[in-house]
Amino acid sequence: MLPKLISTIFTYLNAGGYYKTALEIQNAINTAQLQLYKKLRGNMGEYIPMRPKGSVNFQENNITADSLGELYRVYIYKPINGILSIGANDNNRTVDIVEIIEIQYKEGGDYFPVNIVPDNQYLMMKNNKVIYPDSLVANTPRPLGRMNGLLTFEVYPSSFYQCKARVLTLPTDVEFSLVDDGGEVPSLVEGYTDTDFTDEKFNNLLFLTISSLGFNLSNGVIVQAAAQKEYKEL
Repeated sequence: MLPKLISTIFTYLNAGGYYKTALEIQNAINTAQLQLYKKLRGNMGEYIPMRPKGSVNFQENNITADSLGELYRVYIYKPINGILSIGANDNNRTVDIVEIIEIQYKEGGDYFPVNIVPDNQYLMMKNNKVIYPDSLVANTPRPLGRMNGLLTFEVYPSSFYQCKARVLTLPTDVEFSLVDDGGEVPSLVEGYTDTDFTDEKFNNLLFLTISSLGFNLSNGVIVQAAAQKEYKEL
C-alpha cells in the first residue's frame, strides 16, 4: 500500500501548496497507523484476558477481529518453570494482547486451550480434587493459567513442552527513502518497509496521515488533487 499512499499524499500536498519532508511523512504515517489500530481495537478498559475484543456484543466482537486480521499472529513459546513470556518473537513484532494460549504436553502431541482465570479462582481450581487440572487424570488435560505480569502467564500443570499463542500485534512502523526522479512525486527507493494494513483501509490511513501532518483539505483542493491523479493515471 505504501507507494500508493505516498503518491496520494504528495498529490494532496502539491495541490494545497504544502511542503513536508520525507521524514515528516514517515512519522505521520506511523502515527496514523497507531491511531487506526487503537480505533479498530477499541477501549482497552473493556478487555479481559483471553478475549481481546470490546465487551459490547457478539457481532461487534467479530467485526473487531475481522478489522484487525492483518495484525494477528500465532507464535510458539517455551515455558520457564511454568511461566510463559509472550512478548518476544522472531519477527520483532510488538505483542499488544494475548488472545488464546494452547498447551502441548509432549512434542508432537495435541494442543489444549488454557483456561485463564483470576488469582483466587486459579488457586481454588488448581487444588480442586474433583475437577483436577492434571494431564494424568482420565487423560483429559484441563490446563489452568493466570496472569503473572505484563504479557506473562503462569500455567498449571507446569510440566509441558511448549505453547501456541494467538496474539494481536501493533502495526509495524513504515520506513522508506525517496529519490527525486524529475517528476512531481518522488519515487520510493527499493527495500522500504510497507504498512501491515491492507488496501480496504487505505482511505482511513490516508486521512489520518493528512491530519497528522497538520493540514486541512478544502473541497477545492480535494477536487484539484483528484483531477491531477486521474490525469496522471490516464
